[in-house]
Parts: sequence; C-alpha cells; structure tokens
Amino acid sequence: MAEAQEQQAAVQLRARRRSRRPTRRERARALAAKTPTRWFAGILTVLFLGTTAAFGGIATAEPPPLPELQPGDEHRSTQVAITPVRAVLVDDLAEAGASPADGERVLAVHVRLENAWTEPLTLYTTSTTLETISVAELAGTAPTAVSRLDDATRNPILQPRVPVDVVLAWTVPAERFADGDPLALTLNDMTLHTGSSVASGRWWKDPVPAARVTLSLTDVGTGAP
Repeated sequence: MAEAQEQQAAVQLRARRRSRRPTRRERARALAAKTPTRWFAGILTVLFLGTTAAFGGIATAEPPPLPELQPGDEHRSTQVAITPVRAVLVDDLAEAGASPADGERVLAVHVRLENAWTEPLTLYTTSTTLETISVAELAGTAPTAVSRLDDATRNPILQPRVPVDVVLAWTVPAERFADGDPLALTLNDMTLHTGSSVASGRWWKDPVPAARVTLSLTDVGTGAP
C-alpha cells in the first residue's frame, strides 16, 4: 500500500513539474521581450536584402524619357524660350565672327530665343545662357561665334519678352559633317541662384536636360544660313 502511494505521489510531482514548464510559445514571447527592438530592425533588413539579392538587387527607377521636339517647336523655361529652327554647313561665316582655317567649315545652328526672365540676358560664346543648348556631336564645345541672324550683331542682348533669331556657329573639320547628317540638340533648364553676402547678384546655372530635338544638316556651300 505504501509503495503504491509513493508511486502515485511521484506521478503527481512530475505532472506538476510539467505544468510549470513554459510552452514553446511562452519561451518565444519571453525571448522577444528581452530582445532590443533595434535587433529586430537589423534582422528584417538582412532578410530583405537577402531576398532582394535573390531577385536581382534593388531596382532603380528609370528617369522619364525627355520630350522629343520637332524643328520649329518651342521649349520654354523660366529663363528662356528656345525654338530650334535648322542647322547648316557653310564654307565661311566671317560676318558673324566664324572664320574657318584651311580644312575647316562652319556649322551654324539657327535658333529663336526669347528671354522669359525679367532682366536682360547677354549672349556670348562662354555665356551660361548658351548652356541651355548643347549639341551631342560637338561634346559640349562652346560656339566659335554668336550673332543675330538679321544683322549679324555679335554677342546680342536678349531683352525680356522679345524673340530674337540667333545663329550659333562652330568651326569644324571640313570632313566631319555632311549634308543630311543628324544633329542632336539637348535643351536644358537652368536654376536661378541668388548671391549671399560673399557673392552678390543673381545668375543662372546647373543645366538639366529638359527636351531633345534632332535637326538635319543642310550643306549650303558658300551661301548664308
């Protein structure tokens, strides 16, 4: 009888011990309560990066394509409105300031510009205003000369809201371009900066591509653009 009671007591003791053991879920909750929150953030980051790498990495958003304009279309920014008209090859353009050497010709781009700002803009070969127009085939080379189309005035001044037809001219190797070649122009928008106590004044800088247009070169020989 005593032996049976002892066995029963042992069974009851083991049952009480099992009832006091935390379950797997309770152990997980206890561990989570002791784990700093930043550890979870780190673990989630590692899991995210691992999953992303398995699928080819984090995809970067493609910039939207630039608008493709046609010759004669206007692109307008807060600084200037630009209308590319045409591009020509000519033997000489001395009256506009572009005198090619032996083995060279002149590539001239006719654009209509309107100053959309409130202050005059002066055009000259290194003017930041001309950074609004870049020619892919010339790799950012500044024009040899800038002049008005109507009277060949060099380095013209653009008054606000007055459209002016302008010729940008480059001297280029005679064999570099031919009649019918495409000329890719990128039209850039600029940002107006205001000087601080160190540099006073306001100026336009930081060109950002905003539109594209392709002109077909016309060889006019000795003729005027």
